[in-house]
Amino acid sequence: MGLINWHGVSSVEMLISSLKSFLDKVFGDKLLEEARKLKEWEPKGKPGSFEYLRPTKLHKAARWYWLLRDLEKRGYSFDLRFSSDIEEFMNLLLFAYSFDGLIQRNILSLDSSEVRGALMDRQRFESLTYEVLIAANYASSGFKVKLPDLLKIGRTDVYAKRGNVVVYAECKKLRRNERYTEIAINVMRELHEQKLSIIIDVTLEKAPKSIEEVDRICEIIKRAASGNSYINTKNLRIRVEKLPELIENIYQISIPNPETIEYLVSSSYIEVFKGIFRVKEPKVLILRNPNKSVELKKQLLRELHRAHKQLISVETSNARRVIYVDISEVAGKPILQLPELIRISVGPEILGTYLEQVCREWLLQHPSVDAVVLTQPRLYLDEFGNPYILNVEKRIVTAYTVPGWSIEVAIIPIPRNAPSEVLVNLGVQASTRGNYRLAMLYYKRAIEMNPNLKEAYNNLGKLLTDIGRPDKALEYLDKALELDSNYVSALINKGIALAMLGKYEEALTALNRALTLRPNDVKAWYNKALIHYMLGQYSEACKCVCKALTINPSYTHAQKLKEELTRLGYICEDT
Repeated sequence: MGLINWHGVSSVEMLISSLKSFLDKVFGDKLLEEARKLKEWEPKGKPGSFEYLRPTKLHKAARWYWLLRDLEKRGYSFDLRFSSDIEEFMNLLLFAYSFDGLIQRNILSLDSSEVRGALMDRQRFESLTYEVLIAANYASSGFKVKLPDLLKIGRTDVYAKRGNVVVYAECKKLRRNERYTEIAINVMRELHEQKLSIIIDVTLEKAPKSIEEVDRICEIIKRAASGNSYINTKNLRIRVEKLPELIENIYQISIPNPETIEYLVSSSYIEVFKGIFRVKEPKVLILRNPNKSVELKKQLLRELHRAHKQLISVETSNARRVIYVDISEVAGKPILQLPELIRISVGPEILGTYLEQVCREWLLQHPSVDAVVLTQPRLYLDEFGNPYILNVEKRIVTAYTVPGWSIEVAIIPIPRNAPSEVLVNLGVQASTRGNYRLAMLYYKRAIEMNPNLKEAYNNLGKLLTDIGRPDKALEYLDKALELDSNYVSALINKGIALAMLGKYEEALTALNRALTLRPNDVKAWYNKALIHYMLGQYSEACKCVCKALTINPSYTHAQKLKEELTRLGYICEDT
């Protein structure tokens, strides 16, 4: 029996409630004690200070607890001013899904003193989260799994067996230089106080090693930002680009060479004004290290050496030896906590490929290890910067390493106190941008709020037809027509869905009903012409398409259909 019924989670509220219950069961009173300390220590009420970026010395689970509480207070949407919250939610979800999977399969037990000890030990917990992820991934693919080091029955992190294949795995993680975090906090605080809308791209030839160096670098960056100037010295290069203070339409940003980015942080305010999504005071800080690949190679080789020593100490016989390395903090294209109105164009990601090559060369020198697997959890965001897909990606997958997971999370960005009509408008905007999943969530939430909103049913039906589900679309279109039998748009969309299902006579009935109510609806005339064309009734198709073009001579689809009928020898004359 697991701690969360994942299949029963059907809403955001249920997801957050389930995660809170999970934390209480796993960490108990100890978690609450740590959480109270965190509330006193961390200035969550002052996002402009950016202190939330600074790593806390308290237990990670304490931060997760207050993150869930904050999500509840904000109506289950993320505050984009706290860009680290989204990363922490990803970490929480990964741990909860993995740990619960091991509990369900009786691989781990909360009654175990070893498990309890690792959960409560702040430093041990950081590595435990990754070990649990790898172990649960094997278990979900049918492997019999143990965690020898955790349970003090061996020295390796993960043992997995399936059939004749036995795997011993070590789990490591590459870390970013925390001095870059200090620079980010200092600079972003200044940008916030000055209310600047700006991108600052900083290249540091040498990584800062002291607080004095950090302070000196920050002062130079602030001067460049306030003067909107370009700086190029031996050890420091700064590029400044102004951004619009208020963004209401798509704005494109280009970020080249992601492989040199050591730390990236962003901030903005979002609002929905009269149903229109807007972004205010966006700011992005990029800190680069041109020597990053060399420094990461050294760090990676150190971790591989440590893992190798642990693996060869175990008598493995014919078993496989695998090293897992989490590179999510140091490699990969950046995922900015900026809304979709700001489109990010990022250059090709080559650092992961470089690290992969380092591993290949290392493996040639260490034949006792069968594979190195580089992993990266990726969080995919919707318009409001909220996550909806969490995917664990892997490099160097072999016959005995299993695929990663995709976890879908229904975090729906609902503006506070937004009426259902506004959600329908936001759904239309999301659909126009091609974000069909988000549009579907908006329409469904609007229906939950107002079961008599015919526009929500109609739009959802049209969307389902557009993505190739006309059978499902009819359920919502019929509901819209139950609410208003004279709803012309729903009649037209029903006709289109029926035609896609090959029910042409029923489709014509729906379209004729729409034209009775609205004789000059160009969309109805065109779709009626299209059905007659598919039935081989070309003369009737000509009459209908000409009627459509009389109403709107610029209707492109009708123009193309007329050209096709003319090619077949049928002359369409205006009616």
